[in-house]
Amino acid sequence: MTKRVLVTCSAGFLGSHLCERLLKEGHGVICLDNFGSGQRRNIEAFEDHPSFTVNDRDFRIPGSLSSVDRIYHLVSRVSPDDFTDFPVNIVLANTQQGTCRLLDHTRACDARIVFASTSEVYGNPEAHPQPETYTENVNIREIRGYYDESKRLGETLTGAYQRKYDVDARTIRIFNTYGPQMRHDDGRVVPPFITQALRDDDHTIYGDGEQTRSCYYVDDLIEGLVSLTHVNNPEYDVYNIGEEKSRQSKNWHTKYSMLRIRTLVSLMNHYLKMIQYGTDRILPVRLQDLIGDQKSSHVRG
Repeated sequence: MTKRVLVTCSAGFLGSHLCERLLKEGHGVICLDNFGSGQRRNIEAFEDHPSFTVNDRDFRIPGSLSSVDRIYHLVSRVSPDDFTDFPVNIVLANTQQGTCRLLDHTRACDARIVFASTSEVYGNPEAHPQPETYTENVNIREIRGYYDESKRLGETLTGAYQRKYDVDARTIRIFNTYGPQMRHDDGRVVPPFITQALRDDDHTIYGDGEQTRSCYYVDDLIEGLVSLTHVNNPEYDVYNIGEEKSRQSKNWHTKYSMLRIRTLVSLMNHYLKMIQYGTDRILPVRLQDLIGDQKSSHVRG
């Protein structure tokens, strides 16, 4: 059934992929983005689509929003490099001025909302892996705390609206996603390695490199987001798109150590430099497809 869908931060890395998926499914999509961190060229391919509407505004500023059936709340900035420059914007977008406003709109429309949280709500965990009984370890005063703690409060607000107003909401915690249209200066796990490989720079690894990260391709994340939204009365309030088991697991991600990620990127870069490309692509995905041309400030597919 065709739905009217509102996507915040829809010109960003995840939002643009989600909008494309929703349009392919035949839904009407409203892009709500002030293009502070998102890039308009991420949505160029479907900006003229008859079922796609661009609303260029800061959703934290009071004003009317169109009635919708579904809301994907993907804000806020997620790059660690942005935590220093935009701490107040990040906190308010994830809490009072952002999440509360969209939850109120969800209630007014009798819609369904997905709040995009993060694995960072666990902070610097003292238990590995973390059971859901683990209450997290976040330093609210450090730079990452602005993002981590505001996402935790965003989860709390979502739960409060569910309990008090019976809002149809679900929360999804996102781990390390990578793919086309990701900023090469994003600052998360995969982009720096690929950027450094393309430049033939040394790779930067903090600590001993044995710390592990859940990494999965953007299409898998979008599949998880859309699938969860389709479910009526889900069993749980919060879903992690990730996996604590070995990389043999047939789940939505693969878990690697930092050293393993670095090695894979290096091997891919070395191998691709030896390939002579003809009319047909030999590999379905090139390294440059994941992180983009370094002459550009943004990742392109």
